[in-house]
Amino acid sequence: MNSQNIVRYWHAVELLQPQAVPKLKKRDSDYQPFFQDIPTSAQILPWMPANPLSRQRLPNKRVWSHTLYAHLYNNLDVSRQLETLYGADQGYKEPQQRLTALYALKFNDQGMMVVDSLVLSSEAWFVGCAINKKDWTRGFEETQDSLREQAKSLLSGVVHAADLSRLTSYIRQTLGLDKFFADESRKHRFRSAPINPNKPEQEDDPLNSFLLSDLADMADALARGETSEPLARYLSHHDTTQRLHLDKPEADLALIDRLAPSRYATGCWPAERHLGLARISHSPAHWAVLTDAGRRRWRRLPTALISGKRLRARLNKALAAGWTGCDVEGDGGCAAVSAPRRSRHRRRDRTPPAAGRPNSWPL
Repeated sequence: MNSQNIVRYWHAVELLQPQAVPKLKKRDSDYQPFFQDIPTSAQILPWMPANPLSRQRLPNKRVWSHTLYAHLYNNLDVSRQLETLYGADQGYKEPQQRLTALYALKFNDQGMMVVDSLVLSSEAWFVGCAINKKDWTRGFEETQDSLREQAKSLLSGVVHAADLSRLTSYIRQTLGLDKFFADESRKHRFRSAPINPNKPEQEDDPLNSFLLSDLADMADALARGETSEPLARYLSHHDTTQRLHLDKPEADLALIDRLAPSRYATGCWPAERHLGLARISHSPAHWAVLTDAGRRRWRRLPTALISGKRLRARLNKALAAGWTGCDVEGDGGCAAVSAPRRSRHRRRDRTPPAAGRPNSWPL
């Protein structure tokens, strides 16, 4: 997997991670928002007198600001659809259930749409591209901008339920999701918050990741061979050509080099942070000396190397004494240590681990 593919994968993950809609909450104070679910077929919207919101107290010098989370659906439906399209191994497999919205909109206290407030669900857009075999690497922002222009013509003036129904149908058809959503009854969720009209509340994107456009630009730049030093350094950690397959003999010397005492601060070898001595003791590569003389020396080292306090100095002494490498052998020719399975060390040609703790073995 090259750098471009890594970023494309990251982009796809972000597209498929919409935020869940806010949960229904009881309003405990006059300054908290009021939440309610309304069937898509209902005619009474929050800014209308017959709506339950009219019975909620509104603090002085405050007006209602309404956020609509339209056409709720279960995120699990998307997972199942992508599994059908791509299979269980390649599809989106997170076994989660989360309510999200097809799109979001903001309205003022009179029920008029806030211009350019429409936010399209990137997940719904992505699954529409997948179903209809369209390119998903580009086009989300353009589709969202087009729908915002359409919303201006459909939702002019005070918005009624029929207006929302027409907009929802238009968005479903534009994304090619009529068959996916079928005729199942849906709900809208409204969040009505009391705000100071002179200080409108600042609200981030209520549905999507803020990284989408940056990741698309980054992937396109990598496709052209353009990158930066920080990005190249970051992506190098995911370069498969730099990985060590510890079950292969050619990885032995590279593994030794990466675990050498010189690569770690004094007192920290052989582990970094939480890895501890088990990093080597549980390694599938069995450490051994390549020469007969070295093997004889190595057989005497484990009992003397139990003390973690003097581990670094004693290992350096062992290296200086002739310990030069390792080999993966299954015939008993290596001094294997795999604590805490201590029974492997109790063969006649091995020195027993003596009195130390199992995880105090250095190698």
